[in-house]
Amino acid sequence: AGSYAMSQDMAYTLGAALLSLTTVFLMWFAHPKFRESESLATGLVAVGIIYGLLPMIFHRESIDPNLLPAASAILAGFGLFQCDPLGVWTDSAWHLLLVPYVHFCALSAVSLDSHAGRCADG
Repeated sequence: AGSYAMSQDMAYTLGAALLSLTTVFLMWFAHPKFRESESLATGLVAVGIIYGLLPMIFHRESIDPNLLPAASAILAGFGLFQCDPLGVWTDSAWHLLLVPYVHFCALSAVSLDSHAGRCADG
């Protein structure tokens, strides 16, 4: 969910880019042992999503109030994805739970911009 918008920190953004590039490399170009590992792919995506929440803790004056609802949505999605209670519909439900995650991440980024004086309406 927009590393620079969430942190306004180039080093953090570089970390997100490296994580993403590593994931793409492993899933497309690595040895078949890694390339064909569903758990590795799922785990790396999960790490990337959790990494996206870190600025709400470390790049704010205090813990962002959007952290709890964003983390709750994503953790519910992780649980849903792992338990697979809806069969073929589980993936769709998982993606629906990304909507509140992204919503609260966007609110956090707007709040950060507002506090930095970058938003005219903030």
